[in-house]
Amino acid sequence: MLSKSLQQTKQIAEDLASQKDKRIFALVGDLGSGKTTFSQFFLRALGVEKKHLTSPTFLIIKSYNILVSNTHSFKRVYHIDCYRLHNSKELLNLKFEEILNNSENILLIEWADKVKDLLPPETVWIYFKHGNLPEEREINVK
Repeated sequence: MLSKSLQQTKQIAEDLASQKDKRIFALVGDLGSGKTTFSQFFLRALGVEKKHLTSPTFLIIKSYNILVSNTHSFKRVYHIDCYRLHNSKELLNLKFEEILNNSENILLIEWADKVKDLLPPETVWIYFKHGNLPEEREINVK
C-alpha cells in the first residue's frame, strides 16, 4: 500500500498495533524508508508515553510498559534495532529467546532481515520503500 503522508503511516501503525492475535512485527527497508517513524507511531498506539522515542540503534533493545490494556493482554513491548548486529547470535546474547518466548510481549524489530532465522512463522513482516515523492512510502504487510 502507498502511504502519502505521515497521517496515513500513523493509521497503518495504529491498525497493526491493535491486532490482538499478532505480537511479532519485523520491519525491513533501506535507511530513511520509514521504519523508525512507523515504530514511533506503533509504540504511541500501545500507550508508550516516553517523550522522545528513538530507535535503539546503539542499545539494540529498549522495552516499555504497554498502557493500552483494553486492546489486548500484552504487558510489554520490545523495540529492537538489529542494524548494528553482524549476526543473529549477537541478539541471542541479549536474552532474545526469553523475550520472544514470553507471550505477554510484543516485539517490534527494525532491520529484522538480519535475524530472520530467529523469527517464528507467525511473524508479521512489514516492508518499507521510498515512494516517488519525499513524503511517500510503500508499506507492504505480509
